[in-house]
Amino acid sequence: MRGEFIDLSGERIYYYAAGSRGSGEPVVLIHGFPTSSHLWLDVVAKLPAGHRIVVVDLLGFGRSDSPLDADYTIAAHGERVIRLLDALRIDRACLAGHGTGGAIALWVALHSPERVTRIALIGSSTSEGWFARDHRGAQAFLDLALRMPPWFWLPILRAMIARAYSDPEDGKRSAEMYLAPFIQGNGAKVLRAHLRAMTNGDIAAVGRRASQLRVPVLSSMTSPWRFMPEENPSEAASVIARTLVA
Repeated sequence: MRGEFIDLSGERIYYYAAGSRGSGEPVVLIHGFPTSSHLWLDVVAKLPAGHRIVVVDLLGFGRSDSPLDADYTIAAHGERVIRLLDALRIDRACLAGHGTGGAIALWVALHSPERVTRIALIGSSTSEGWFARDHRGAQAFLDLALRMPPWFWLPILRAMIARAYSDPEDGKRSAEMYLAPFIQGNGAKVLRAHLRAMTNGDIAAVGRRASQLRVPVLSSMTSPWRFMPEENPSEAASVIARTLVA
């Protein structure tokens, strides 16, 4: 397994590659909000042999650049995934997405269907779900995040992430890792940009069009608000493996 940075039209993206090139199509693993490629670490080792595996930190997450003026919408992330495929000379791939990463995978398949062989949705946000403005928890947090200083609302987000894990202590450790890019410099402003982008209606729009897809789509039954690839890597890998033979 190796990790490196790649420049996509002036935006530096981190990714790591695993597996081996064989007869199977490549698999691209896409995390959601507010995580990173670390989410998939234990899943990668359990995926079927013979596939090239690419795990990416989306722009603004993990080790990738976090430009303040970047476009962090589902569509913009989807376009970057396509540019990543181009840069890595991958003609077609199976896309696996967790949380909002599932919406990004669906966007790619809807707008560039020739690049996608099949899709695995791991606890995916294919509707607005938590990011819907009428969700009471989301509304309260968004009001805090968009209006109050970060010292006030970052601990709240950290606690919300921790409570979403079966073991809150594991959740606290993961929350520290995932939120680290948002604590220094312009991090809080970038996190606000992510939140605004997640509530602009893109997720719901992609979900409404999902029936138009003409590639196999398999989905886990786990709630999107649990960190299933990290907590249950065997289950997540099983969904992807079944997608690869669908």
